[in-house]
Amino acid sequence: MPVNNSYKIYNASAGSGKTFKLVKEYLILLLTAQNNDAYKNILAITFTNKAVNEMKSRIVNRLIEFSDKEKINKDSAVLNVKNKAIIKEIIKETSLTVDAINIKSTQILKHLLKNYASFEISTIDKFTQRIVRSFSYELNIDAKYEVEIDEEDLLNKAVDRLISKAGEDSELTKLFIDYAFEKTDDNKNWDISLDFRKIAKILVNENSYEIIKGMQKNSIAEFLELKKYLKALRKNSIENSITYAQQAVNLIKTNGIEEKSFSRETLPNHFNKIINQNYKGIYNNQLENNLSVGHVYSSKIDQDQKKLINSIQEDLLKIYRKAKASIYKVKLYNNLLNNITPLSIINAINNELINLKEEDNSILISEFNKIINEEIKNQPAPFIYEKIGTKYKNYFIDEFQDTSNLQWENLIPLIENSLSSENASLTIAGDAKQSIYRWRGSQVKQFIELINNTNPFNIEPNVISLPNNYRSSKNIVEFNNGFFTHISPLIFNDDYFKKNYLEASQEIKQNKEGYVNIRLLNKDKNTDENQLYNDNVLEIINSCLKNGHQLKDICIITRKRKEGVIIADFLTEKGIDIISSESLLIDSSPDVRFILDTINYCLNEGVASKIEILNYLYKDNKTIELRDDFIRKFIDLNSVSFYKKLEEYGFYFEKTFLAKLSIYEAVEYIIYSFKINEQSNSYLQFFLDFTLDYSSKFQFL
Repeated sequence: MPVNNSYKIYNASAGSGKTFKLVKEYLILLLTAQNNDAYKNILAITFTNKAVNEMKSRIVNRLIEFSDKEKINKDSAVLNVKNKAIIKEIIKETSLTVDAINIKSTQILKHLLKNYASFEISTIDKFTQRIVRSFSYELNIDAKYEVEIDEEDLLNKAVDRLISKAGEDSELTKLFIDYAFEKTDDNKNWDISLDFRKIAKILVNENSYEIIKGMQKNSIAEFLELKKYLKALRKNSIENSITYAQQAVNLIKTNGIEEKSFSRETLPNHFNKIINQNYKGIYNNQLENNLSVGHVYSSKIDQDQKKLINSIQEDLLKIYRKAKASIYKVKLYNNLLNNITPLSIINAINNELINLKEEDNSILISEFNKIINEEIKNQPAPFIYEKIGTKYKNYFIDEFQDTSNLQWENLIPLIENSLSSENASLTIAGDAKQSIYRWRGSQVKQFIELINNTNPFNIEPNVISLPNNYRSSKNIVEFNNGFFTHISPLIFNDDYFKKNYLEASQEIKQNKEGYVNIRLLNKDKNTDENQLYNDNVLEIINSCLKNGHQLKDICIITRKRKEGVIIADFLTEKGIDIISSESLLIDSSPDVRFILDTINYCLNEGVASKIEILNYLYKDNKTIELRDDFIRKFIDLNSVSFYKKLEEYGFYFEKTFLAKLSIYEAVEYIIYSFKINEQSNSYLQFFLDFTLDYSSKFQFL
C-alpha cells in the first residue's frame, strides 16, 4: 500500500456535523502540503450548486479567519465556537502551531484568490460534463454543444415528431391505429401520445440504461411478433383458468353440494367470476386461507352438506391454486401487452431525439454519465487526467447515497489510479436514510455495501460514524430514534438495510425541547380530501403564528407537486404569504406577463391580450376613474388607435417601430415605453437575460 494514503467513510446522519468534518479534512490537506496550491489537486464533489457554494464559502471563510492573527488566537473572543473547535481538531491531528496555521493560511489564501478557477468543488454533473468536453474531438462532438436541462420538453417534441409521420411510414401508421383501437376497446383515452410520452422518459432514466441498451437491437417487426406470441400465451392461460374453474363448479355440483352451503356463496361465486373472465378483486380476500383451514361453509349448514364439503376441500384448494396461477399469468401478459406497443417504438422515439439534438447541437444532461461509461471509462486514467488538464490526488464525495451506479463506476478508475500513488486520499460522506434521488438512478445500496463489506480499492476504509445531532431539538431526535428502531424489522428484508436503521440512533446535543405531532385525518366517501388537508394545514399555521413563530419559520412539504399547488392556492386565498416553486416562475411576474401580452397583441390583436394589457396599466397607473370606464375607452379601438389613446396616460409606444427590432431590443423597448423598470425586479432581469441568450442563439438562423 502506498505511503500516507487514506480512505475515510463518514456515516453521517442529519445534523451530525458532516460538513464540519469535510471542511476540516480539506483544510488539513491544504495546511500540511509543502506547496500553497494543493487545492489544484483536490476534487470535491457534491450534488447541488447550493452545497457547492456552501462548502466553498466555508473553506474560504475559515482561511480568511485563520489569516487574521487576532481571530485565530486561541483565547480570542472574536472567533466563533465552530472555528475554535475546528482549530483545536486541526492542531490535534497535525501538531501544527497556531502561528504556523496563521502563516500558511495567509499564503494559501493569496494563492487561491489568484487562481480561483482551480479551486475545484463541483457538482458531479458539472465534472462529468467537463470530462465529456475534454473528449469532444475523440467522441466527434461539437465542442460548442449546449447542455439541455429540460429533457421532458425535448422528449415530447420527439414523440410529436414521430406521430406526425403517421401516413408516411406504413408500419408506424398501422401500429398507431391498432394501438388507438386497443385503448378504446379497454375504455381508455385513445390519445396514444400520452402513453408514448410516458414511455419515452425511460430513455433518460439511468435505472433503465441496460434495458434500453439491450432493446436497441430489436425492430418494430420483432416487437409485433412478440405481441402475437404474448396474446397466444394469454389466451392459453385464460382457457386454462376457465377449465380449472369449471372443474371446481362441476365438482361441487356432482357431489350434491348447494352453493348456499358455502359462506355467503363466496367460493362458487369466485369460480363463476373466473368463468366469466371477471378478475376484479377476486384475490383481495382471505378465501384461500379459509379454504386451506376448512372455514368455507355457512353457519346454517347441515351436517351432511358439511361432510360433503370436507370430502372435496383438498381438491378444491388444489384447483383454486391452479386457477390462481393461470390468472396471475393472464395479468402478467396483460401488463406486458399494455406496454409492448409503446416499448416497440422506443427506438423510433430515440432516433427522433437524436435528430433533434443534432439540430440544436445539444446533449441531454442525463447522457454525460452514459457517454463516459461507454466511451471514456476504459481509457487509461493518466490519459483522462491529461485531457482534463489536472491530476487529482485527493477526492471528496459528499452525499454519496445519491450517487448512481454509472457515476460511481465512472469515478472508480480515476480514484483507483490516484490511490496507487503516495499522499493520496478518498473521503466519502453519506447517509443511507437521506437518499432522495432514487427516481433518477441513485443507488443507496452502494453506500451501505461500502460501509459494510464492499471495497473496490486496494486500501482498507476507515468507517467513521458521527452519532451526535447538533441541529435538531430533543423531541425530534427522540422521535427519529424510536421511529427508525420500530420500522427497521418491519419493512426491510435486507440485513444491511435493517442494521443501518437499527443503528441510526443519535445522541441529543440541543437543549431545546422541540415538537413532533402526527395528525391522522378521518374521512369518508363524501369527504373533500383536498379541503380536509387545506383546513388542517391552515389550522396548524395559525397555531404556530399564535405561539410566536413567523411565516418564514414554516415549511410545507407535499408528496406531489399538484398537492402543493392546491395548498398554495388555498393559503393565498386566505391571505397567507407563500413562496413556492410556482410563485418563483418568471411567468408569475405581472411585469413579464404584461410584456408577453403586449407582444401577443402586436402579433394578432387578440381581445384577451388587450384586456390583460389594460388591467395591468389600470392597476399601475393609479387613475381615479373606474376600471370598467377605463377599459371601455380602449376595447373597440384597433391597435393604432389603441396605442395613440394610451399617449393621454403618458405611454408612448409604436407597433411599427417594435417590428423592426430584435426580440431582445423589442422587450427593452416595451419596458422603456411603459416605464416598467423604475424599481429593481429580479423576474424582469432574468427574463431579459433569457431573451438575450435566445437572441444570441438564433440571430444567425
